[in-house]
Amino acid sequence: MAISDAKWAHYKEDIVSFVDDLVWIPSSSAQEVIKIKLEGEWSYQAEIIREITRKIPSGKFKYSTAAICIPKQNGKTFTASLIMAWRFITHFNVQGVVASNSKDQASSVVFDTFKSIIRYSPELLKKVGSENILDKEIRLPRTNSVVTVLSSSKAAAWGYGIDLAVVDEIHAAPDDEGIYNILASQAGPRNGQIILPSQVSSQLNILYHLYQVHQQKLDPSLYFLYIRGYNPSPLVTKRWLDSRKAQLTPAQYALYHDNDWVFSTRKLFDPGKIGKAVVNGENYQIPVKREELMDWEHQLGTKFAIGGGLDRALPYSKHGDDTFWSTVAKGKTRGEEYWVILNQQLMENSSEKLIKEAILTDHKRYRLQNVVLEVYQAADLFQWTVEQGIEAEIVHPVDKNQVSSFTRFHQIVDQEQLAIPEGLPAAYDSKNGRNGGRLPVLVKQMKEFEHEMDGAVPKFGHKPGTKYHDDAVYSLNWAIYALREKEVYEHTKKRRPQRQILGMNPYTGR
Repeated sequence: MAISDAKWAHYKEDIVSFVDDLVWIPSSSAQEVIKIKLEGEWSYQAEIIREITRKIPSGKFKYSTAAICIPKQNGKTFTASLIMAWRFITHFNVQGVVASNSKDQASSVVFDTFKSIIRYSPELLKKVGSENILDKEIRLPRTNSVVTVLSSSKAAAWGYGIDLAVVDEIHAAPDDEGIYNILASQAGPRNGQIILPSQVSSQLNILYHLYQVHQQKLDPSLYFLYIRGYNPSPLVTKRWLDSRKAQLTPAQYALYHDNDWVFSTRKLFDPGKIGKAVVNGENYQIPVKREELMDWEHQLGTKFAIGGGLDRALPYSKHGDDTFWSTVAKGKTRGEEYWVILNQQLMENSSEKLIKEAILTDHKRYRLQNVVLEVYQAADLFQWTVEQGIEAEIVHPVDKNQVSSFTRFHQIVDQEQLAIPEGLPAAYDSKNGRNGGRLPVLVKQMKEFEHEMDGAVPKFGHKPGTKYHDDAVYSLNWAIYALREKEVYEHTKKRRPQRQILGMNPYTGR
């Protein structure tokens, strides 16, 4: 049965009725399509879209800018897509733009979701026509409406008036040029809106500026929904969040799932967890002897994998940086992996001779299975290490490698899977002193080690020129990273076969 003009007029004024009556989406398995109903546990989405699309007596929208700033996996992208579909279908002559947060790639989860809504909703597809659903554009000729997805650089050059724009995940945008241009396009007679579905950003991002405007109530045409530390979606369970907390660094979890504004740097390691990692006593001193390591393997029932990591400073560094070499053992007992520091050495003046001696000595002592050399000042050492028959790799400290390695390092400390010995290179620390005020450099640096979020990307360590250093931490991090692909196994004790006592066979007498 065809939808009457009166019904379409009703849908134009009531977005929730439009969604509940007409919108279908593919299921998570993509095996079927399901009907959307914004009720019960999903009623929060109905409240959001109803408020954003509220109109004043003149017929114009109350809000020209609407930010949906809620934690990850709570449907902000889907909510923006519903508004886009409603405006595109029920209004006339709609110029819609979805701006990607990439400078070069015209791709967007919002646009893909909007396209799915049109494609899988029978009444909407009938109105649009499958021939009008293109790769980067959807048209509705009978109402002269179009929605286009653009890269941020193209959005910055957009010269047309805009009725509805969605800037997808603006917190990760490389710059604000695109959004400023879109905001400027709202001038004039068009009843334009811009929707910003995003998690929190850095203080330098325009999203944080809009949040401050909202807090100070400076612009009545701005709608800003901010949810912190709460996940309204029923799909975000405590079990899933606990898993994410174990997998992410504190700053990552705060950004993605607490939706906490990225004000400043955070300590990567919990001081209490560091304290639990430190092992006191004569039975664990560095460098660990080969015989001791073999005894541990026998007692713990494991075969260790051995890795090394070097963080090399420039000779006579003006920032006071040091060169550290670390060696670790990775084992497994009762199904749990753990890491034991076997050695850590400070190299005076970044001496190449001392570095080579340290690597070769530990290789003879433990049989190194992989060594990671940070790329700076490492080309000569890499060639030499390979010539000694030692497996080695040069690692560039780019975001991808640092995020992967330090996230794992954080997990190891947080889950109490690291053992730190006495006898490490020490520095005087009157505040947190132990052993007569001599605190191991590694422990001191771990307590001070910071990370912060640069957009959606974590940054690790201290900026050059600060009074803090992180060379010992980086060296240990690369040693742990060297063993990322090395499997370790537990020894399994052979059980004596048990004889099964059978009844006598009456026919054979046996």
